[in-house]
Parts: sequence; C-alpha cells; structure tokens
Amino acid sequence: MSQIRFDFYQKDNIICVTFYVKNVSHDESNVSFDESSFNINLKIPNAEISESYLLYGKVVPSRCSYKIFGTKVEIKLFSESFIKWPKLVRSPEEPATINAVASVNPAPSGDAGAANVVRSYPSSAKKHPADWNKLEAEVLKEEKEEKKEGDEGLNHLFQNIFKDGTPEQQRAMIKSFTESGGTVLSTNWDEVGNKKVDVQPPDGMEFKKWDS
Repeated sequence: MSQIRFDFYQKDNIICVTFYVKNVSHDESNVSFDESSFNINLKIPNAEISESYLLYGKVVPSRCSYKIFGTKVEIKLFSESFIKWPKLVRSPEEPATINAVASVNPAPSGDAGAANVVRSYPSSAKKHPADWNKLEAEVLKEEKEEKKEGDEGLNHLFQNIFKDGTPEQQRAMIKSFTESGGTVLSTNWDEVGNKKVDVQPPDGMEFKKWDS
C-alpha cells in the first residue's frame, strides 16, 4: 500500500494523478516511467519515499510528465488507448490491460501534410471519436494557465517577462539583476542604462559583502 495519499482522474487518454505530500525537494526527487509502471523517488525533510506502481494499462513513457509543487506532486500519464481505466494500479498477479488500438504517437514532422492531419482514435464515446489535436491543445493550455507556487512561480514569472520583452527590456533586466546582486529587476533601460544599479535588500535586512 502506498505511503502517500493520492487520487486520479481520466480525460480521454490522459490520466492525471495527484500525490498529496508537502515540502518535496525539486533537486533530489524524480519520477520515472515505463510502458506499464512508474516509480517515484521523493526527498522530503528527514525522509525519503521510494515507491513503484504497476499501472492498469499501458502508457507512452515519452509523453508522461510530472510537476512538483509545495503541497503535492502531479503526474500526467498518456495511455496507449482511450479505454476507460477503472483503477490506476493493479496487483502483480494481474496482467496489464492490452490496448489493441492505434498508437497515439504523432506523425513525424517531415511527413507531408502532417500538420493538417486531425488525429482521431477509438474511444468509448458513442457518437464521435476523440480529436487528439484538440485534446493536446487543451492540455498545453492547462499547463500554461496552471498556477505556480513559491520559487517556481517567481522564476516562471521572470522567465515569461524576459521571453516576452523587447531586446532593450531584456538588457535592462540582465543589467539591473546582475549589478544589484539579484535585489532589483527592472525592464526600463532609460532608468538603468546609464548608471550602476545599487543593491536594494528587502526591508529589515542588510546587505554585506563576503571577505575574499
């Protein structure tokens, strides 16, 4: 039985799993995938959690992913088919469900007209097969809109500002952040371009240089 509480839900061929665990180290934790299982190795304060999960069905490892947040770890599994999973894990005595349907791997980018192909696959839907292009767009949108937490959220915000900025704004960000020791981030080149940006520590803190 898992040491960690988790739940899951399925949307077409995507299975979303949430493990509820706090203070997981981003640098010392990882999740690995193969076609019929995944392994979690989580480092938390004063403990390590290592568990393996045999999956009900088979997945595409290269499309599976995970994200670590302050209070949870989210995993997205891409099933080989659109068959509904009644449960996430199986016992070692149970065989993995055989998904005898079309692969969900996209067509190679070099194929003529690949970008215009609507990828539909067998599913349990009675009226229409699932549209993979639409599903993939929805997942990308969810990931883009997903709220980041803590340092990850702050870094994500800075990355988006830098990515969307003009070359002049990018120069201002690099100059202000570097010269201020990471305490100032400005996008105004007119303000920081012709002068050195001083260190501005947070209220109640004092900046000190280390003796070499």
